[in-house]
Amino acid sequence: MWISRYVVWFLLYSVLGWVYESAYCTIVERKWENRGFLYGPVCPIYGFGVIGMMAAWQLVQREGIVVSAWQVFVATALGSVVLEYVTSWALEKLFHARWWDYGNMPLNINGRVCLPATILFGIMGLLVVYVLYQPTIDITSALPPELIEALSLVLVGLVSVDATLTVTALTRFAQIAASTSDSVNEHMDQFVNGVVERSSLAADTLAQEREKFERRLRSSRMGEMGVVVASAARRIRLVTPSEGKASGPARQLEKMWYELRHGSARKA
Repeated sequence: MWISRYVVWFLLYSVLGWVYESAYCTIVERKWENRGFLYGPVCPIYGFGVIGMMAAWQLVQREGIVVSAWQVFVATALGSVVLEYVTSWALEKLFHARWWDYGNMPLNINGRVCLPATILFGIMGLLVVYVLYQPTIDITSALPPELIEALSLVLVGLVSVDATLTVTALTRFAQIAASTSDSVNEHMDQFVNGVVERSSLAADTLAQEREKFERRLRSSRMGEMGVVVASAARRIRLVTPSEGKASGPARQLEKMWYELRHGSARKA
């Protein structure tokens, strides 16, 4: 029976949490914001937080422990820090997404929790303990046990279906996103490899063309020099017509040119 009551409380405050989140974000963003992890109008994190507070408050009352309002505030604020941080981390690890981000808020920890939200949740803890707790107990206690159990079964069934659909959709989305990322990375690798190969080929081609050009340039210069040497030899012969052909200056100049030309040809 007590489990059914906790289930009803959980769903009740999950719905109230969804109403609060959606209303707040709609006002801030000035457009409709459907907040929550599931498709349905529920924010389970609020349900878990409230039933945790109610269970702790019941224990405090049963043991006769006296606590002040500031102690309730501190306890609920610290509890919200743990609950928010763990939930945000777990959702991000499971589905690679964030449902809230306090990155632009002051005194935040990795964008998962922040001081303003913690203070707000501490105030909400006071509201639950001192305003909503007793009416919730009275209403659920007034309902027949059979109705409570039937209601809890129906609510569990609805939330289970919703959670199954949500997780299936998110998992499929994560798979599609991963597949798309792999495909993009593969195409980028092929593109970069193609660019590198074309660049290497272009560099090799440029080097070959440069070498050919230098060889042609050397050949052209050697040809021009040959014409100059031949002209000089003719002029020497005109100046010294009586000089022997085997040892004259013209012959020596032609011999030196021959050795220079054939030496350059061997190097090329």
